[in-house]
Amino acid sequence: MEAKKMIFRKSVPFVALAVSAFFFPVGVKAQGVDADKLWSQIQKMEGNPKTHPKTRQEAIKTMREHLREHLRALEVFIEKYPSDPRVFEAKLKQAGLIASLGTLEDSKAEIARAYKMLVELEKTEGISRAQAADAAFQKASVLFLQARGQEEKMRTSVVTAAMNFHQRYAGDKRGPRLLAEAATICEQVPEMQKSLLETALRDTGEPQLRARVQDSLRQIGLVGSKINFVMPLLKGGEFDLAAEKGKASMVVFWSADSPQSIYWLYGFLQKAATVSPANTSIVLVSVDTSRERVGQIVKDLALPYPVCFDGKGWDSPVIRGLGVNAVPAVWVVDPAGRLVTIHAKNSFLDTLKRFGGR
Repeated sequence: MEAKKMIFRKSVPFVALAVSAFFFPVGVKAQGVDADKLWSQIQKMEGNPKTHPKTRQEAIKTMREHLREHLRALEVFIEKYPSDPRVFEAKLKQAGLIASLGTLEDSKAEIARAYKMLVELEKTEGISRAQAADAAFQKASVLFLQARGQEEKMRTSVVTAAMNFHQRYAGDKRGPRLLAEAATICEQVPEMQKSLLETALRDTGEPQLRARVQDSLRQIGLVGSKINFVMPLLKGGEFDLAAEKGKASMVVFWSADSPQSIYWLYGFLQKAATVSPANTSIVLVSVDTSRERVGQIVKDLALPYPVCFDGKGWDSPVIRGLGVNAVPAVWVVDPAGRLVTIHAKNSFLDTLKRFGGR
């Protein structure tokens, strides 16, 4: 689930961390100072590495190394400073990183391990309600990761977890966020999806989330109807979806500023190469403002499909009119021009097959 923008932060080599962690003067005060330094280093490692990998393999390797480096630093902190008041937060971060690595390496066992850790953290004696809520929120988030690829099977568990958090920690602004996230896997149960979104909209006071939910409700309202989509092409001219009538169409929304978009595109291109252009139309819609940046990604990835670009980013009237609020996203349109799904990022091949594509 990629937000509109991802913030990069510079990572710190673990060698420097190890030295500061293991060599410190004896004494509580000195130990506290070293704990502060290590914690500061850990905080600087938050986020993604500031790199622009040119291949999928490079992207995976860079992210894996960064996550493992961050995880090792946290393990050192937890081991060396077990009584530090930040240990609970360190363990939360640790579980989150294990889940992220599990996702990157497609390890269900590691994701399950992270989930179990969070279950135990929520039960920790003596923690505050706020700390319990932090563990519960992250636990629900990891459950969403477990549901990837088996959304239908785990839909009830995910929705229940989101609703339980929202009720148990009433007033916590993350409750509506979880409801909105749970709604993304309820496409096959439209009434449930709409109910979750409407509850999130009712209970959130966050302008950004309100806008996102309103966009999602707008998208849902378009499913089943014919959509008008006309947008300038990066290389000149324009793309008109109406001209693709008779073919199943994939409309892929992405951004050159989104690491998740670029990473996802590597895998998408391999799968999309199996699609027959005689039966299927594919168009990539850039949600960016820098023509130069988009052009470089198109060149680096050798994108073989038409790329739409109007230079207005998220303020594009086309994007706003469709309610698109996250990337990457894949919409599938049937040969008659009707929008059949707005959630085909992980299932576009099967969806295309159902509507005569491929």
